[in-house]
Amino acid sequence: MVWAADGPAGSRWAAVFNLSSDARREPFDTRSLGLGSSVVDVVDVWSGSTLSASAVHEQSDAARGVAPGSTVLHLGLPPHGCVLLRSVD
Repeated sequence: MVWAADGPAGSRWAAVFNLSSDARREPFDTRSLGLGSSVVDVVDVWSGSTLSASAVHEQSDAARGVAPGSTVLHLGLPPHGCVLLRSVD
């Protein structure tokens, strides 16, 4: 499950929830997260770490479901876990 919102001064926020009982590592299109198509860095708000998104030029298994011309962010989530993200301008 994904939640996205616009914040002050053009910031963008997204939360991704793993509703499964299994840990998951999935590629996400930054557009589907509400973070835009050209975002490069995203901050994991709770850990403070910066996650790097990569440009997608063609479809591949590494970026399954991410359209060429967008960027992919690989997220690992524990069972019933979530992550809160903020775009870095």
